[in-house]
Amino acid sequence: MNDPYLLNGEHPADRVLQQVQGVPAQHVAKVLHVLADLTHQKHMLSPAILTLGSPDALSEADVSRPHALGRYFHGLGDELDRHSPPTERRFRILITGSRDWADRELIAAAIDQACARLNGRDLPVVLVHGGCPTGADLIADGIAYEREWDVERHAARWKRDGGKRAGPVRNQRMAALGANVCLAFPRPGSRGTQSAIAAAQKHWILTYVTTEADGVNW
Repeated sequence: MNDPYLLNGEHPADRVLQQVQGVPAQHVAKVLHVLADLTHQKHMLSPAILTLGSPDALSEADVSRPHALGRYFHGLGDELDRHSPPTERRFRILITGSRDWADRELIAAAIDQACARLNGRDLPVVLVHGGCPTGADLIADGIAYEREWDVERHAARWKRDGGKRAGPVRNQRMAALGANVCLAFPRPGSRGTQSAIAAAQKHWILTYVTTEADGVNW
């Protein structure tokens, strides 16, 4: 199976079902159906997800607004193709990381450090990421939501950009929009994150890498 989302034989969607707490599995599955429709990533839906309902019966009351999945359901569709150029009035943080990253505290610490070091004018923050519904993108999105920051989500266009090329194309597109800093959270073998790091550096974006082994060591 040539599936760009398959990770070590496991669908990230199944991982979401295991990690989400306090939301019925049927509701999580319905949200993932909606995400797949919005991002043209039907292949991310595993057989386990496909058997758990459809988005047709999903109402706003089904999804808890404070929960990360609620944010994605309510906001992702409006922001998939946002191409806001950077301005002097916004502090743009580009986030990239493995889709199986799980350490929220490291991401929050890296964001805090970047803001303390680089956002001396205390500009409003815009957090930019690739719209992956798991891992570093989802965690960073949750942090931004809690802090009431603006978020730009740039999902890969798997059909339009040619399958496996879609991730690198998306990374180049995000980096070309510019950012004050790129914060990367790779895990071993994370080629997508390395591609995003290369794209950020190509566009002269200051880039800091945080790993599970070294922590925020910059």
